[in-house]
Amino acid sequence: MKHRNKFIIYVLMLTLILSGCEEEVIIEKEVVYTNVTIPKEIYKSDERYYYSHITSDEYKEIYNQIYDTLTEKSDCIELKISDASTLEKIFRMVIFDNVDLFYVESFKYIQKDEETIKFMPIYYMSIEEIEQAEYEIYSYTQKILNNITYDMDTFTKEKIIYDFIVSHTEYDISSEYGQSIYSVVQNKSVCAGYSFMFKYLCEKVDIPCVVITGSTKEGISHAWNAVYLGNNWYMVDCVNAKDENGEVTYKFFNVTREQILRSYNINNLVEVPECTSILEEYYYKNGLYFEQTDIGRFSDLIHDKQSKSENELVVRCADSNVYDDMEQYLLTDGNLLNIIGNDVSVTCNFDRELLLIFIKWK
Repeated sequence: MKHRNKFIIYVLMLTLILSGCEEEVIIEKEVVYTNVTIPKEIYKSDERYYYSHITSDEYKEIYNQIYDTLTEKSDCIELKISDASTLEKIFRMVIFDNVDLFYVESFKYIQKDEETIKFMPIYYMSIEEIEQAEYEIYSYTQKILNNITYDMDTFTKEKIIYDFIVSHTEYDISSEYGQSIYSVVQNKSVCAGYSFMFKYLCEKVDIPCVVITGSTKEGISHAWNAVYLGNNWYMVDCVNAKDENGEVTYKFFNVTREQILRSYNINNLVEVPECTSILEEYYYKNGLYFEQTDIGRFSDLIHDKQSKSENELVVRCADSNVYDDMEQYLLTDGNLLNIIGNDVSVTCNFDRELLLIFIKWK
């Protein structure tokens, strides 16, 4: 009597970054569902950040096989790998490196034997739908790239991309394609979509960019980026980038690792760039960064704004000591009105976590 092999099918729904969603496992008969992701971008394998952190030639080959399978939109491939958790990790690395694989929803697999896993991608869309989405993504991209010229410096190019994404996207946890660049094209996304699209567009203008994952201090999953400008890495978060009036802010624009860690925890698949420079940090770049307490310079900034009929100022302090000194002098000691004028109404916000001082008057 012959015995048939009995396979167990596993479906991995890697919704790894969706804010507020923790990975969960639901067992139903012999099928296991866990959480999934998406993305892709075209450059040589040795230039891909996550790929470059794979030390095993065997796993690099698995990475390339998964990449080719997803690019060709194939239904399945047999991989010489024994550990499903490692397969999941490599899949995510492919996704984070290649953020234009927007049509990839997840994958399922069959553990055929101790050395072989059958890998079967799950796609969001049909071939016809993918072609339509590619056209929409192209049109969206061109709207931004048309505002960028060759002679612009990288900071300016990056800021144009950042401003467009932030101002044209609403955070919406119900976004159907929230884990992909396509969701941003539809103007509604979550942190994964924001960070994938930021990477996608930065690399269109030759700015190296990496997707970074972690969580808020409250434990909610989050994603942001690291960019490479002028021989230094910086961290950027496009998601928490609007104020209460919906205006674009720059509190996480080219910040250091130390600054990002004041708000987020880093929990990445591989080591992330150090990000220690402040040379391209938004407030430093615009003369709004205080490395020491300097009330005279602060007063000059206020008066310069007033001379231009502007009515607000935001500055960043280098550390908690400078912030505490500025807050003490301006707020506790009541000197802010002496600088701005006693005949105006003043609103101020002192954010110790972000080391930001926001002043508005009328």
